[in-house]
Amino acid sequence: MDNTTKKKTSQRSIWPYAIIAFFTIVITVNLWFIYTALKSDDGLVDKDYYAKGILYNKTLEDEATLGWQISLAFGKTSGEVLKGEASNDIAVKVLDKDNSSLKDATVRVVLMRPATDSYDKEFPLEFNGALHKGGLFIPLSGFWDIKVIVERGDSIVERIFRVKV
Repeated sequence: MDNTTKKKTSQRSIWPYAIIAFFTIVITVNLWFIYTALKSDDGLVDKDYYAKGILYNKTLEDEATLGWQISLAFGKTSGEVLKGEASNDIAVKVLDKDNSSLKDATVRVVLMRPATDSYDKEFPLEFNGALHKGGLFIPLSGFWDIKVIVERGDSIVERIFRVKV
């Protein structure tokens, strides 16, 4: 046997191993993707998102009829820290169609992390003159959604504000 025959034989023998290695890597990566997909958060924010979606146009019409104006003021306090959580003041101003404060409305805020519902927490606000005020404790820095829920009688209006802490 000469050198050219030996080279051809050795070059042919590596291909079955390369093909087996390729498919092993592809199958391993696919199994890892399946495992990660099954174990990760589904990302749903609302449990009843379908029902809210169906009633979305009615909700918009009700909000337009009420004419409530909701604004949010949000900021850090004088450096208070409780177990590593940043303390933040929140103030919500709610005006009706006549630009007067809704004193008799119940206002609460829901602090939500856009990526997961693990940190969702609800905080009631107290009416203090012209504003509804309260404090939030935010466990992590980054982007947060603050859902303001205003209720008076059977009327409910929600607004979501995105803040960065």
